[in-house]
Amino acid sequence: MNYHLLAQKMPKIELHCHLSGSTAPQTLSYIATHFHTQGVPTDVIEIAKELHVTTDCESLDDYLKKFIFAGKYLNTKESIVYATKELIRDAKSQNILHLEIRIGVHMLSKNGISHGDVIDAFSQGIQEGRTEQDISVVGIIILGRAFDVEINKSIITIAKDYMDKGIVGVDVAGPEGSFPPMVQYESIQYAKSFGFHVTFHAGEAGSADNIVDAVFQIGADRIGHGTFINQVDGLLERLVAKGTGVEMCPTSNFLTKAIPNWESYGIRDYFDGGLKLCVCADDPAMSNINLTHEYALVMEKFAFSTEDMKQMVLNAVDISFIPQSEKTHLSAIVNAQFLSL
Repeated sequence: MNYHLLAQKMPKIELHCHLSGSTAPQTLSYIATHFHTQGVPTDVIEIAKELHVTTDCESLDDYLKKFIFAGKYLNTKESIVYATKELIRDAKSQNILHLEIRIGVHMLSKNGISHGDVIDAFSQGIQEGRTEQDISVVGIIILGRAFDVEINKSIITIAKDYMDKGIVGVDVAGPEGSFPPMVQYESIQYAKSFGFHVTFHAGEAGSADNIVDAVFQIGADRIGHGTFINQVDGLLERLVAKGTGVEMCPTSNFLTKAIPNWESYGIRDYFDGGLKLCVCADDPAMSNINLTHEYALVMEKFAFSTEDMKQMVLNAVDISFIPQSEKTHLSAIVNAQFLSL
C-alpha cells in the first residue's frame, strides 16, 4: 500500500505546530532578502543545513537550539505575519482543515521585537491567512517554563486583548527536565482566569509525573507529546476517564531521543486504550517532514487502519480549541472526506 498517497488524500487536523520550527527554509530565505534581516544566511541550502535536525541530535535540549537560529529571522512584525501566512498556505495544500499554531513570544522578543508586536503580528497573520486560504486557524501563546512567572503573566495580559482575534490558548514549553510543571502553576491559573484554553508540554523528555501534575494539579486541557504515559501505572486510564487530549509527535520524539526506537513508542497502545490522541508534526521544517508524512508513518509502522485514522482525526477535532458548533461542522467534513477515500 502507498501510505503516503493515502495520507495525502486524508483530511487532517494539526494541533501542535510551532511557528519558529515550522517556517520552511524557502520562507526564511524570502524573509531575509525582503524584510532586511541582517546577519543571517539567505541561501536556501545553507539555511536548511542550519535548520534541519538530524539523527545526530542528542537530546531535546540539543533539538531546542534550532529555535534560536529560526527565531533570528522572525524579528519584525512583517516577517512574523509573512511566516504565519505561509504556514497556513502550506496547511491548505496538505488538506489540513484546522490548524493551531503556537508562538514563543518571549523567545522572539530577544531578537529586538516587543512582546506586543509579536502577538499583534501573529494575530494579523492568522486572521489574514485563514481568510485567504479559507481554513480554520487559531493561535496559542507559549509561556516558557524557564521564564519568570511575572514575564509570562505580562505576556498573558497582552494576549487577552486578542482573544477575539484568533488567540485562544496558552502552552508551556521548554527544557522539561529542569523545570517541572508546578513552576508555572501561577502563570497558568492567571491565563485560565481570562478563559484561555491550556495545553502543556509534558512527558516529552522528563518524568511521566509531569503529565500527572500538568493535568491533575494545574488543569491542562491537553498534553503535548505525552510519550511516557506508560511509565506510571494507571495513568492511561486516568487520562481516558478525564477526556484529556494528547498531541503526539512521532518524528520529533524520535529525533530528540525521547524514544530509543519505534518499537518503544506507545502510540498504538494509547490509542487502543481509548486515549483521545492525535498525530502532529511539531516542528516540520526542523524535522524536514510534514503532517502528511506523520500520518503515513503511523499507518506504516503502527498498523493504523483508515478507520483508525478517521477516529484519530475526529479525536483532534474534539480536543481542538474551537467552539462546539465549529467542531460539529468539521466532524461532518472529516466523515464525508473519509467516506470518499
